[in-house]
Amino acid sequence: MPYVLSLLLILMFSPALGDPAPQTTKQAISRLVEGAKQANSDALLVMRGGKVLAEYRSSTAPSGPIPLMSVTQSVVGLAIGLLVREGKLASLDTPVHQYFPEWRQGRKQQVTVRMLMNHTSGLQNEPNPEDEIYPAKDVVQLALSAELATAPGEEFNYNNKAVNLLTAVVGKAAGMPVDRYLQQSLFEPLGIQPGEWARDAAGNPLGMVGLAMSAADLAKLGQLVLDEGQWQGKEMIPAEFVRQMLSPQRDCAECGLLWWRSLIWMDLRVAPFATEKLRVAGVSDAIVAGFTKLQGQRFSSFGDFFDALRGTVGEDGQGLMDREVTGRNLKTTDVLSIINGPMLYHGSGDLGQFLVVVPGAKVVAVRQVASLDEVYGEEGVDAFIQQVTALAATLDPALRRK
Repeated sequence: MPYVLSLLLILMFSPALGDPAPQTTKQAISRLVEGAKQANSDALLVMRGGKVLAEYRSSTAPSGPIPLMSVTQSVVGLAIGLLVREGKLASLDTPVHQYFPEWRQGRKQQVTVRMLMNHTSGLQNEPNPEDEIYPAKDVVQLALSAELATAPGEEFNYNNKAVNLLTAVVGKAAGMPVDRYLQQSLFEPLGIQPGEWARDAAGNPLGMVGLAMSAADLAKLGQLVLDEGQWQGKEMIPAEFVRQMLSPQRDCAECGLLWWRSLIWMDLRVAPFATEKLRVAGVSDAIVAGFTKLQGQRFSSFGDFFDALRGTVGEDGQGLMDREVTGRNLKTTDVLSIINGPMLYHGSGDLGQFLVVVPGAKVVAVRQVASLDEVYGEEGVDAFIQQVTALAATLDPALRRK
């Protein structure tokens, strides 16, 4: 979805959420609720330890479940964990051709379940689903017949087509469609009552979007992830799978397996010996001087540092790093000292659908938007996560920037 692509870019170039402003829990809740209203949210729910910390519902919110948009993908990821627990999927590295024999040829035979989950399958994909996916009568056949644009496992490319194919893999492994499987193996045990899952004309449940759920039910899935697959003392999903699902993927530290990862804070500074290493590498005196001016300053994200670097050298900071640092075989850590804070994890979707899990504070937060008419605007893409982080920081000092 276009929204998710823009969100990914924001996460990639501004990985740290910054230092939440000191405030009380009551103030943080008030700001979170007010932020939800300003962002045209229809539902907001923040839970901690089974208790409601914040809740809001607009006067125009629909009475039933709200479409999750691309958060659906994070739920499909949980279905893979169920298959692992039940022994119906031996490994995430199982090749897709085990379920679709027509892929037992050429480079496609190398594509695995894991690659469909971490967007490295190499499958050709149009970023806007309106171009290919929505007009298709059969999204599974669309994916199976697509060419490979890149070699399997080598390049991250957010891929709705691959997630739709993954949903079909779940159906093959489970012996029933993904919606029925999740209903039987996960939703009913957790007391979740989802809406009807959207299908294509051929009857295939979609994977990239398609599931609708209430905020309260979605929060249950967040609690399941927070508790590493445990629900009321029973293992629903193996803890090891949950850890893999939330772990950074190769070449994409912000990506898990159909879940996103965000640093709560980062402390970034010019390294003590950066200027010497830059001079040895042959970097110009003007650029060395620019780095020197920034020594002793603290930055909360790469974006902030790039802005400051541009201010000292008069050119694009990120482009300069690419050319003068990595382009000269220097490592980022040769010129920058970086301390990464704790992580939070989330599923996110178009219009600003969010399921956020903050392990340190044991917080689960949900925001839902039902209306296609009023979108909060691109400037609010990560505002909800920042507001949740500010709340969580009032509950757990470890989430505050040192």
